[in-house]
Formats: sequence, structure tokens, C-alpha cells
Amino acid sequence: MATAHPGPRSKPPAPLSPGSPQFPTRHYIGAMCLEMARMAKEDGDEVLADVLRKAAQEAGAPRA
Repeated sequence: MATAHPGPRSKPPAPLSPGSPQFPTRHYIGAMCLEMARMAKEDGDEVLADVLRKAAQEAGAPRA
């Protein structure tokens, strides 16, 4: 019976720093705002949902 041997381990990728252009902070915040907007709308709070949708739009806009 053959035994399984793990192959060579690759190094995990280096963590991204918050200042890195690859760090998806704005994308993450935008996605979370959209999800919270959906939740607020389902709860009947259209005003809060609108504010959160606007925040998501701002998060998706290019940095000034």
C-alpha cells in the first residue's frame, strides 16, 4: 500500500499592509455597506438604507 507524502510546502503570501494599493479596504467597506443597506431596507428603515448605499458609492469612487 502506498503512503501519501506531502509535497514541498510553499510559503504563505506576505500579508498586505493597510497602506498597500492592493489592500481592498474600500472594496470591503463598500460591500459591507451594501449588505447593511439591504438589511436596513428589509427592516423597513429606508432612510438608513439610503445613507448606506451612498456610503457604498463613495467607497467605490476613486480616492481624491
